[in-house]
Amino acid sequence: MAFYKLALEDMKPREAFALYASADFVDHAQSVGGTAERTLGFLEAMIAQSPQSRWEIVRSAAEDDLVFLHVRYTPAPGAPEIALAEIFRVEDNKLAEHWDVLGFPPETVINPNPRF
Repeated sequence: MAFYKLALEDMKPREAFALYASADFVDHAQSVGGTAERTLGFLEAMIAQSPQSRWEIVRSAAEDDLVFLHVRYTPAPGAPEIALAEIFRVEDNKLAEHWDVLGFPPETVINPNPRF
């Protein structure tokens, strides 16, 4: 959670990777490219494009070497919120792997229960 706060909430991904990610970090997100450096490039470009974006951890859970985050991502003030499920594998107290699932707002909402 400290990694996520520093990288995205505080918008300092390079510092977060230096502190919390393993040297051989692997990213499985399909839009990123697989390595820590490619993930950093992706995050830095996203932050530069949307400097007012906001990430908020809504809930978290951990099991064995996995950490799960349910995140509310708002690309810009007033923009529709995107739901993220972030999964990290931890090895030797460092982030070793990452997966994500994105949930864009549906056009029609049927369920009366909120996503967050």
